[in-house]
Amino acid sequence: MVTRPRPGELVSGDAFGVIPTSGGLSIVVADGLGHGRQAAEASGKAVELVLAESEGDIESVFQSCHRALMRTRGAVMTVVAIDRSAGFLTWCGVGDVEAHLIQQRDGAVRSEACLLRSGVVGFSMPKLRSDRFPIEPGDRLVMATDGVGAGALAQIRSGAKLDANDLLQRWASDLDDALLLIAQVEE
Repeated sequence: MVTRPRPGELVSGDAFGVIPTSGGLSIVVADGLGHGRQAAEASGKAVELVLAESEGDIESVFQSCHRALMRTRGAVMTVVAIDRSAGFLTWCGVGDVEAHLIQQRDGAVRSEACLLRSGVVGFSMPKLRSDRFPIEPGDRLVMATDGVGAGALAQIRSGAKLDANDLLQRWASDLDDALLLIAQVEE
């Protein structure tokens, strides 16, 4: 995981969290609206709540975050629950925090993208529906805020093993905070 604030800012409005759960782990990436301290407060609060409720279902976690963020700028976010014991990933996203599952099977690369619902957590929540996909060792999860250019995601979706630091340096926008997370399912 790599992140950086918008050039000229001291803090990033993009935040992430990872926490072990009974079956695997939960991952959240949140992007507070705008940039700077107030955006960081919103995204930090969202991450804190997701981690505190990591054993709950994703839709309920989003509703808790929505209520808690109503007095902030709000945030867009994607939550991923990985159940290693069952061999599934479940995800849901509101706004534009992208998440992709990259799988290589029999020499072919396949990419699944989290279906993002329009809205802002803390301001305008859409109707939510999480999606579930099977996972195997070697699969990669990639999550990125809108400060990471589409070129980075295209390179990742190609199946190439790439360095997150290098991608962020080459593809981060100077107009926004940027966060890129790459995780791999281990044996």
